[in-house]
Amino acid sequence: MFTNVSDVVAPSRVTLADVARHARSSPAAVSLALRGRPGVSESTRRRILDAAAAVGYSARPTATDQPERAIAVLIASRDGRAAEDSYGIVVDAINLVAATQRSHVRLATLPIDDDDELADSALLVPTAGVDGYLVIAPWLSREAAPLFGGRPVVLVDGDTDNWDAYSTVVADDAAGASAATALLVAFGHRRIVFAGTSRGAPTPIVERRRGYEEAMEGAGLEPAFVEGDTRDPDAVAARAVEAITDDHHTAVVAAHDVIALATVSALRTVRLQVPDDVSVIGFGNIPAASMGAPKLTTIDVERAAMGRLAHGLLEQRILRPDDPPCTVLQRTRLVRHDTVGPPAPSRRRRAIR
Repeated sequence: MFTNVSDVVAPSRVTLADVARHARSSPAAVSLALRGRPGVSESTRRRILDAAAAVGYSARPTATDQPERAIAVLIASRDGRAAEDSYGIVVDAINLVAATQRSHVRLATLPIDDDDELADSALLVPTAGVDGYLVIAPWLSREAAPLFGGRPVVLVDGDTDNWDAYSTVVADDAAGASAATALLVAFGHRRIVFAGTSRGAPTPIVERRRGYEEAMEGAGLEPAFVEGDTRDPDAVAARAVEAITDDHHTAVVAAHDVIALATVSALRTVRLQVPDDVSVIGFGNIPAASMGAPKLTTIDVERAAMGRLAHGLLEQRILRPDDPPCTVLQRTRLVRHDTVGPPAPSRRRRAIR
């Protein structure tokens, strides 16, 4: 007599995530505690061990055969600060994946100068016992490759002149800017300016400009640009307001959320309201984008997804070092809030003239 397989209920396996929920702790802390690693207090370790026993957690039988990796996560830092606040989301995602993949994360900063290139102190890159590197947000030149001792490097949301040496995970910046522009066109805007572009700008900004330009030309509209360094958002915002008041632009696609937020603030000083008088779209979906009033319509670059992709790509590079480097393009997402509307009738008439 045969038993129908559909009548057999396989016992569900208790996972590390189950232990984390029972212990009211993070998966990363659970992984450290169960492996006897430093990084958690003794009371937390005891609580996690008790939780694991209570839910019947046991490690996979093959776990001892899996090598434990050490990866270095290097965050580009200018003047002791991360290049972008939102990169903490990337690091959190990497830590969560690493906790389930037997990867030990070493976090360090990678000093960069005003041109986003590695500073001299970058020679302090950790190398002992490191199997691979996740490098977040810098410019990595061909000359920087020896710093990593021949180990695999995955560049996250960064830029390079040596695509043959580094695998990369980047956002689809062009598609994001194109979607932002298309939304404004759909609302009836015809005079839309791109704010925050300059000669020699980083590749993400160049790609955003390209996406905007292609969307404008595809709609039969004339692109317009406000030049300026994205690291000086107030100056870019001031020039954007000048373009709006002098040339009757009705909408702004900003190269970055910080520029968009500065533009919203600067418009208030000339008694123009968003979105009643001018529509504004940012890029990046930083936390501040949803904190103000009005909340900023923006492009989300899915930082957490980029972190998870980068960890998986580094694992592949460690296991198969002879495979050629590759680039993974993470799609963006339009987040609609309160800063987009149709052009005001009076401004529409001035724009048509």
